[in-house]
Amino acid sequence: MGKAHYRLIQKSEGLFELYEDGKFLVKFTRDTFRSELEKLNRSSNWIGSILRLFHNKYPLPSPVIVRSDLERLVDRLKEEGLADYLRAKGFRVIKPLWVSDRELISFLESKGYAIDGLLDGAYYSTADEALDVKALVEDKAL
Repeated sequence: MGKAHYRLIQKSEGLFELYEDGKFLVKFTRDTFRSELEKLNRSSNWIGSILRLFHNKYPLPSPVIVRSDLERLVDRLKEEGLADYLRAKGFRVIKPLWVSDRELISFLESKGYAIDGLLDGAYYSTADEALDVKALVEDKAL
């Protein structure tokens, strides 16, 4: 007996038929390919060969991912890199924290840090706070 000839036909979107020497063998989808061919009681080598023929004739469609310029830039520079870029252009970029500035200042001062800057629209300085506390202690002593 000579070699069998196989023909794969796409009947509709996602539905295929396999013919052997012109005779219908099986109908399948990409998801049911292996299970449908196994029902024919053929060897796994034969199933692998048919699978190879199938993928050569009907390759999986390559997913086309359309990404914006911003999405590509975020992948390349990451969030912090974008913030650094804007800072380099003169922007003031901050990411608000879930802890108040006063809590952060108190914590850092308790660890020995000196803090100077605007806090709630007024100038704040660790040294000024230390002087105010000292003045309060002295007032109570009088």
